[in-house]
Amino acid sequence: MEESRTIRLYYPGSSHASLSVTGNRCALRCEHCRGLFLEKMIDGSTPEKFDHAVELLRNRGTTGILLSGGCNSSGQVDFRHLEGSIRKLTNEGKIKLNLHSGFVDMEGVRHIKNLGIENVCVDVVGNRQVIQRVYGLKDTDSEKTLRALRISGIMDITPHITIGLDRGNLGHEKDAVRMVKEQLGDVRKLVLLTLIPKKGTPYQGVEPVPADEVIEIIEYSRHYLPQSELILGCMRTHYTVNELTRMIRAGIGGIVNPPDRLKTIIEDDFIRTSDGCCCF
Repeated sequence: MEESRTIRLYYPGSSHASLSVTGNRCALRCEHCRGLFLEKMIDGSTPEKFDHAVELLRNRGTTGILLSGGCNSSGQVDFRHLEGSIRKLTNEGKIKLNLHSGFVDMEGVRHIKNLGIENVCVDVVGNRQVIQRVYGLKDTDSEKTLRALRISGIMDITPHITIGLDRGNLGHEKDAVRMVKEQLGDVRKLVLLTLIPKKGTPYQGVEPVPADEVIEIIEYSRHYLPQSELILGCMRTHYTVNELTRMIRAGIGGIVNPPDRLKTIIEDDFIRTSDGCCCF
């Protein structure tokens, strides 16, 4: 494979963990998830559970933690009940924290800042109609969330866009990319995900997003965000090595948990590896 750009391969593995601050609870029960993705996360829903989980992870050598969870009825992930535990972690500074915000307003963003969090990943959905169909939220939009995060001065904001979020169909993605550009400029990183048709949800019979459609969004993203590292994130359906190489040619600069064989067709001089979360 002829490739003159550096490709970063991310392997979070045991060095990174995901904690749900709500356990299995989610008020929205979105069409693509129904709370099922929370089941694979560590339960940190009370101060006691949170502190115990962090201690176990610290002893295991974990260097980074994603703080996420289910949303409340407004679409926000609420961290207020864990303020003391989270602030203790940020003050120690020994474990990197990345927070998944959900759809937040200025009040929610101020609380994130009060926690000492400087790394925020945020899902960006390109239009309200898709938000209503998938999340069931009528008066929510990503533009307000991005604006609030920008105004707050949070150091590192990593937008995530799920390709095919609307029942496997393209539609919101290009608007989402433009929204990121308008509100945040050339972000350091943009993470592209693809819909995973999860068994037990209304989307379980949906066909995975074809590679050609993923490539279309990659090329569009590269055009609008020429300075940003485009990353193919961990939440995605399976693509072949040939399809992944086409995605690299289209503009992908980082891949999380790539198949081993991908490394054999990229020249070693152009590979960089990282043991942490792609958002750091």
